[in-house]
Amino acid sequence: MVEVVDFAFSPQVVRVAVGSEVTYRNRDAASHTVTQGRDGVAAERSAFDLALPPGAAVSVRFARAGTISVTCLLHPTMNQVVEVVP
Repeated sequence: MVEVVDFAFSPQVVRVAVGSEVTYRNRDAASHTVTQGRDGVAAERSAFDLALPPGAAVSVRFARAGTISVTCLLHPTMNQVVEVVP
């Protein structure tokens, strides 16, 4: 579980096994996104870009090993790294 609070992903680094699902819950009063990318910019061919309204939760399944950057398109200082391991 990742909490979005005070305009930040918490924790900022997550390590999961391939095939794991990570749930993002928005505890802020503002809307956010959970988007593959960095510094408020979606990655080319982003695998996910989900709206995250206040109080809502969304989940992302990580199917391949690697390091995935996650950002909020609305707030470019919100960044996270997901390390997906075999």
